[in-house]
Amino acid sequence: MKRVAFLVDSMGISGGNHIIYKWAEMLSKSYEVSILVKQPKLGLNLHFIKEKSLNILSYEEAQDREYDLVFATWWETLKDLILFQAGQYAFLMQSLESCFYSSDDIRQSQFQFLTEKTDIQIVTIASWLKNFLVDVGRVNPDRVQVVKNGIDKKLWAPTPPAIEKKTGQVRFMVEGPGGVEFKHIKETIAILEEEKLNYIWVSSSIQKSYIGKYCEGYFEKVPYQEMPRYYSSCDVLLKLSSIEGMFGPPLEMMSTGGTAVVWDVYGSDEYVCNGVNAIKLPMYSKSSVASALRYLSQNSEKLNDLKKNALESAKNWCSWEEQESKVLKAVETILSSSAGVGFYKNIALFYREYSYAGSLPIDVQVYNEIRKILIRSSILKKVLKTVFVCLFYVKMKLKKVF
Repeated sequence: MKRVAFLVDSMGISGGNHIIYKWAEMLSKSYEVSILVKQPKLGLNLHFIKEKSLNILSYEEAQDREYDLVFATWWETLKDLILFQAGQYAFLMQSLESCFYSSDDIRQSQFQFLTEKTDIQIVTIASWLKNFLVDVGRVNPDRVQVVKNGIDKKLWAPTPPAIEKKTGQVRFMVEGPGGVEFKHIKETIAILEEEKLNYIWVSSSIQKSYIGKYCEGYFEKVPYQEMPRYYSSCDVLLKLSSIEGMFGPPLEMMSTGGTAVVWDVYGSDEYVCNGVNAIKLPMYSKSSVASALRYLSQNSEKLNDLKKNALESAKNWCSWEEQESKVLKAVETILSSSAGVGFYKNIALFYREYSYAGSLPIDVQVYNEIRKILIRSSILKKVLKTVFVCLFYVKMKLKKVF
């Protein structure tokens, strides 16, 4: 049985990690699948994972193993691919992660180098991500596949609420961690408080200082299987992210019978239809958001119309069962492709470009892996040879001294 591995930073609670686990579970029917964790002691949450046959290993435990395919799942794990022996390497790309940093941050150019110049094969979860890579990043379209996220329709459906509300009351929902700038949680709560609208906040981490008197409850680290009950406790999700991938939370709200107010973020075009199943507003338009919230809280007919259409949109979205064959096909395409053969050479250029070779003597294993790659370059080979000769000369001199 062929081996497939996914690199993750930690096993913490997040939408991105949930997608990785879904891929791993589906592939485990046909492959031996491992999740390789960079920080195994940080946020270990195995309740996300249904399939118990998955191997959960630290980087150190996995470095002596051979794999047929290793996926990076967060752009910074792209740099770690060289630590693992594999026939193929790929990137499961869930967002345009360079947008997480300012334009003058070196990580912007690092992301661009790793996606555009390493010849790595990429699977994205949204059409707009592929279009961006091809049109803006000049990535060869032949090495980018799109497999949209499905939804668990048995789980995500109208369900009894976790928190009852008064008859006729309109309740809003805030979802996401407050400490992530592009989620704009603090601003989201401030708008609800200013408009005197009732809401609940569900998050992997809660900042209590954000909460005002109109908050009817805050819930931290809710198990994924229980999340639909909290969505079902609300009528409208207020989601003001400025960076997204597929933009899953509004779809989850729609699946439980609610609607959403969102900004015109990348990813919203996948299923959000302004005025039909949700309200979509220009980016950063806080006054427009306030007006939309007032309108929905006072206009039950329009609210119910949006909710009805939203539920229909969610029903028409693909399930994970429907996407499983596409996930398998994507992996088979990568394994049978000759693309990516220049990955090692190009990742070596990355280390040279950003001086990682000189700053990564983390341990002997890591250093040896980097050295194997760098030595492939004839120019660097000469440099390394000179360095080793100098080291040998110094060693001999020290022997004479002592």
